[in-house]
Amino acid sequence: MLTLEEEQSIWDVLKTDAVSSRDKAIMVLALLTGIRAVDILNLKLGDIDWQGDIIHIFQQKTNKPLVLPLLPAIGNALVRYIMNDRPESDSPYVFLSYNAPHQPLKEHSACYAIVTKIFARAGVRSGNELKGTRLLRHHVASKMLRKGVAVQAISSTLGHVKPDSTDIYLTTDEEKLRDCASTLSIIPMKVRELQ
Repeated sequence: MLTLEEEQSIWDVLKTDAVSSRDKAIMVLALLTGIRAVDILNLKLGDIDWQGDIIHIFQQKTNKPLVLPLLPAIGNALVRYIMNDRPESDSPYVFLSYNAPHQPLKEHSACYAIVTKIFARAGVRSGNELKGTRLLRHHVASKMLRKGVAVQAISSTLGHVKPDSTDIYLTTDEEKLRDCASTLSIIPMKVRELQ
């Protein structure tokens, strides 16, 4: 998961012109929703309900529906890209290559490259640490957990089919884990004498 400082550094870069509007939209989607890279790349214009402020997709991995809130930061980033920089195309996909013939971005590596480029500009995770949308998915879940959001709600937000898929994120809440450990240390222990 990202530290508060790392997340702020990323937002600072996203406020500049150093990142294209397409890449900003991809990063904001991943950073605020935890959506999988494959689902970002498969996002279609028709999946965005501007009136209802939601994004409705069928997840590639599970083939299950997922409804995400169209938060203002996400909506604004998408509008800037779609209205100002998205190449003219009949493609139903939101995110297109900038080079003709303006094909939809399809490879997971496209999202990874975008996220790592933004991380580099922000001075975040410049070593061999985990990067990409997987880290951002983990980050979203961890932030929700720290805010006291129920595990079932986190599971639903991330589009997990099995609620126990969210268990991996439970290990990221270090403060709660420390509380558990300190609570255990005050439990009186009775030692039975061996006979």
